[in-house]
Amino acid sequence: MDDENDIDDEEEQNIEDLEIEEVTLDKVEEDGEVLALMDGRRLLVNPGDISTAVLWLPTSTLEVIETDKDEEGVFNLSIILEGTDQEIRARWESD
Repeated sequence: MDDENDIDDEEEQNIEDLEIEEVTLDKVEEDGEVLALMDGRRLLVNPGDISTAVLWLPTSTLEVIETDKDEEGVFNLSIILEGTDQEIRARWESD
């Protein structure tokens, strides 16, 4: 049973080690497929999350967390609308 507690402690430590970047949403583009940020960067939204992202409003604060939850590594970011439980998957738009 100690192994189970060790795993829980390890997962908790990994969550604490994640770097969270706060950004401000400028606008939602292309019917929710793209989130344009105030700093000029753009996030491509996971197709399954477009219906959530399309409802987000400009000047909202978003928390960007890099994760490895996406097995294919395509949508490797977790985006959380601050103050809510709304979370989507996304990736940075490449130049």
